[in-house]
Amino acid sequence: MEDHRNLYYALSPMFTKIWGFMTSARNIPNLTIRLFEYSEDLAAHSTVYNDISPKVYNVIRRIGSERCDQSIKPYKLLYIDPEEVSEFTRRRRPISRTGFGVIKGGDWDIRNKQQFGTSYPEPMEEYFNQVYPSTEYNDYVFYKSLEKHFIEGVEWKNTEYIEICLHHLDKYSGPIWHGCKTENEIYERASYVDELYDKIKSDGFKPYHELEPKRLPKSRANEVTVDIGRNGDFLFVDGRHRFSIARLIGIDRIPVAVLVRHEKWMETRKQYKKGEIKSDHPDFEALRP
Repeated sequence: MEDHRNLYYALSPMFTKIWGFMTSARNIPNLTIRLFEYSEDLAAHSTVYNDISPKVYNVIRRIGSERCDQSIKPYKLLYIDPEEVSEFTRRRRPISRTGFGVIKGGDWDIRNKQQFGTSYPEPMEEYFNQVYPSTEYNDYVFYKSLEKHFIEGVEWKNTEYIEICLHHLDKYSGPIWHGCKTENEIYERASYVDELYDKIKSDGFKPYHELEPKRLPKSRANEVTVDIGRNGDFLFVDGRHRFSIARLIGIDRIPVAVLVRHEKWMETRKQYKKGEIKSDHPDFEALRP
């Protein structure tokens, strides 16, 4: 009897929450999302979950969004060569990492400089101008500093990125590099990147859900994320640590999640689907028979 009572106390919160989800859900997609979300701790560690959940969420996303074309599988990972990503997206930062499957027109893919929103504190403008001197990823000071450190053996303290971070700590009280607010935290972060480099070099580049099981769409937000411009160019959005390391090591195939596609690229996708053009672009994989 005591065991039954303990089991009841252990399970009743779960059933209470499930009942709340069911009674508050206004439609089937919403209910499905809520049930998937509640199963995070258990299901995200399951191979079956990781195989099935992207398919379920792809359908839910398409049903629930007028901005998502029916031919898009928003949570599908594409496998590409990191060298195919040579430029940053020019959408205004900060950029949400969970808006998968969006179609967007405009000049965000061809602007001649990156744009940063007014939500950033004023001292950060100088920081951004120093760290992002152009739209080219090879010019990105963070990437160049990792190259100096890992390829040329330069100590972290002598890399340009660390020098910029330390300089701005004196001018700006907020976080600089992944939440770092002190010099010690900056060097702790650098040590973490050392460990990450060694891990990827020894074990290879793995999808994020294999490293830290999480439910969708949270797991996709932690992947390397890209946009696709009007001409099919992959434009870097986020995931700079793992992406930079993959380039430096020479890994030729990594998984990426696509956030935004240009509306003109969607016209090209339609032409491909109709058989009017031929291409081996990774984004056409889901369109192939």
